[in-house]
Amino acid sequence: SALNEGERYQFDLEVDRRGKHSAVNLSPHEG
Repeated sequence: SALNEGERYQFDLEVDRRGKHSAVNLSPHEG
């Protein structure tokens, strides 16, 4: 599960760099 959390975090950063609002989709997805 630790790996999944790390991947999710990396995605959030990549999205932020692009300037997309997909990060919000990852925020509420805290399992």
